[in-house]
Amino acid sequence: MSMYIECINRKLFLQAMLDRNPKKVVIDFSFKESIKYLKDFQEVLLVYRHKSLLDETKCLGLVESFVEFCKQNIDYIDIIEVPNAHPDHYKQVLSLLKSLNVRIMCTVQHFSDDLSYLLDDVKCFGFSSKLTDNEILKYLNKHKAYLRSFGCSVHVFSKYSKELLLSGLVDSFSSSAWTVGAKNGTTYDYVGNFKMSTYHGSKGQGKDVRKRFKSRCLKYDIDYEQLLADDTHTVN
Repeated sequence: MSMYIECINRKLFLQAMLDRNPKKVVIDFSFKESIKYLKDFQEVLLVYRHKSLLDETKCLGLVESFVEFCKQNIDYIDIIEVPNAHPDHYKQVLSLLKSLNVRIMCTVQHFSDDLSYLLDDVKCFGFSSKLTDNEILKYLNKHKAYLRSFGCSVHVFSKYSKELLLSGLVDSFSSSAWTVGAKNGTTYDYVGNFKMSTYHGSKGQGKDVRKRFKSRCLKYDIDYEQLLADDTHTVN
């Protein structure tokens, strides 16, 4: 199982992420700042999610520009998600991406999606965080024979759960949960055995619980006073 960290499209979070020297990242092509660091990562999953891709008149031009960028940086990109393009251009978009000769990912947005017809071309399937754990597991159990026979891998975006991990059906996860502490005052405390204690900023101890972490701050070289002061960079 692999864990990717999601690159949030805000400079402040990007810098906090870079300080942690992550090896596997999900990068949003529309966030140009993050693109500069492609060569610094061991494994990159590149996504391109933009509302204009659903515009029939703009779609192909935008995708062609994206594919050209991918060609120029192909040595640093490991997986490319098929952009959520205008339906009339979807086959053309897939054809353009196939020309790159790199792993292509399609994302399941709804439980009713049937992607079996793509198995010859797509070797990686992603699952949107809009789907519940139960829906993802039902989908995977339904299609696991196809996925295994075609050697496909499975990725879950923007969420992680013990249930999905222990199912043995998911190969990788990506998460942006590490930014929640700065945005909402939430504090996470990993207690072992895949368990996390969550202290909510709005309806619980939130930031107050951080007063307990002085010894851990010393251990991990974190500025304790800055943590208590809710400094965004320190919290992230």
